[in-house]
Amino acid sequence: MIFPIVIGIILGFMFYYVRQTDRRLPPGPLNFPIVGNLRWLTKFPWKHFSKLGKTYGPIATIKFGRNNAFVLNDIATAGFFTQNQIRVSKIV
Repeated sequence: MIFPIVIGIILGFMFYYVRQTDRRLPPGPLNFPIVGNLRWLTKFPWKHFSKLGKTYGPIATIKFGRNNAFVLNDIATAGFFTQNQIRVSKIV
């Protein structure tokens, strides 16, 4: 009798924790437990990513397993993230 209550409380805390950590991320589609959004990895994933851009804006978050990936659908947004990269060349 007490076992289902304990399991329910544990699942409730897990759901709350996952929703709190995802709240700080850019918007994105709902994901499946464990696998995340692996369904987006088809033969032509850029078609799905462009649909994400139309739905969620220039930055979208998708999950691959437990890892987050960010889809940048705008050249200005991509430039913002790459403008501070330092290019190092090997001097011989």
